[in-house]
Amino acid sequence: MKIKKSFLLILFFAFAFSFNAFAGKISYDKGGTKYTIPWGKAYDYTNILVTRVVNINSLQLETGERLVLIGVEPITEFNEEALDFLNNLVKGKRIQLEFDEKRYDSEGRILAYAYLVDNDLFINKEIINEGFGRAYATLPNVRYNEVFLKAEKEARDSKTGLWNQ
Repeated sequence: MKIKKSFLLILFFAFAFSFNAFAGKISYDKGGTKYTIPWGKAYDYTNILVTRVVNINSLQLETGERLVLIGVEPITEFNEEALDFLNNLVKGKRIQLEFDEKRYDSEGRILAYAYLVDNDLFINKEIINEGFGRAYATLPNVRYNEVFLKAEKEARDSKTGLWNQ
């Protein structure tokens, strides 16, 4: 009887340790659809709702997760015109995420490129096109860096958005 109790206790602690060691998020691709599973929940990042605009490059998703838009940096720390633009563009709408090399930052926020589901509008680029953000490269996520730099130059040259001030 003593051996059974010891064995069960060891088994219990082994399971508890294993669960805690792997209790983070697991990400995988399945046929082009990207999922993250934080134990028991599967999210379809090809059609996910934006519930709140946090700032010009950060969105809150219906899952409660925070999304940081890769390659976009605010031109100014806070600008109501920029926030209004992004709220009108994405709040309450469904988006599709595209991941690059690194999917999460050190704070656990999702790092991704985003597109409106309705019309495939590339949100990251649109923010820069409209002069509400600047191109910002952070290794290893630089897939569209040249696209963003070109969009920023065009917005600056035409004095679009905040480049007009």
